Amino acid sequence: MSEVLADYVRENYARSSRLDVDSWLSSNKFPCICDCNYGGMRAFLFKSGENLVLVGKRGGLYTPGSNPKVFTRVREFVHAPYRMILDGEYVPGEGIHFFDLIQVDNRDVRSEPLEKRREVLSEIIDGMDLSTQTGTALSKGEILKLRDMYASQGHEGVIVKNPKSKYGEPNSWLELNPKDTVFCFVTNVEERDRTWNWSLGLLDNRNGKLVDMGRVDSHSERIKPRNVAVGSIAEIKYHGIDNAMKLVEPLIVRIRSDIAPSECLLSQLDSALSILEKI
Repeated sequence: MSEVLADYVRENYARSSRLDVDSWLSSNKFPCICDCNYGGMRAFLFKSGENLVLVGKRGGLYTPGSNPKVFTRVREFVHAPYRMILDGEYVPGEGIHFFDLIQVDNRDVRSEPLEKRREVLSEIIDGMDLSTQTGTALSKGEILKLRDMYASQGHEGVIVKNPKSKYGEPNSWLELNPKDTVFCFVTNVEERDRTWNWSLGLLDNRNGKLVDMGRVDSHSERIKPRNVAVGSIAEIKYHGIDNAMKLVEPLIVRIRSDIAPSECLLSQLDSALSILEKI
């Protein structure tokens, strides 16, 4: 059963895109829902009667009996349906935050607009302190203000959402962090005398060709170099783009198993490239 639930999460969780704000807004209109991006573990909560199971997108399975700390803030769902599936984020030391609803009893609600799903979710978790910190934006400036506010609280940034979107609708969610980061393919790995060097690449969304973005030899302490292989998707922090179209001072922040290859696009750098053209 645990493998079945893990597979369900991996195949069905909604993904956010990584575009610049203007590109995203060209196909998503105001107002926008702006959820805090805590940087925790993405997970689904499965409820059947009194049984609760939290399943992470990487396959971890947690129950109140085996992992009581995970469920510290989760009390009995008094007004909840007999069966349901909630989408949320678990933050160690803080607890679970829910931001979406996938199933109510035997009804799949993913085709319902986000704003309607959130109304039902609010009723289910009312008074339980399990909601996600959120706001509403009516302009690009308000989106960026909320992003910076969440980041100043120690979180990663913001997930901007189209309230009219179906669950999992492509490009209806936007991940926006204050630091300059980009998702890249690892295209080559070199190791010499315990020193590692990785080549990075992005797909040009205009012609589908792979673009060489240079090399990186620095990584965060949580990265195990031997686990960064060709084909891995790396989240890269950088400090601009040079005249040779390579990332400046790149650093591997983490390996992202939750990011689809189709998201490793050159268009992530549209804003940085436009600045470079003006120099």
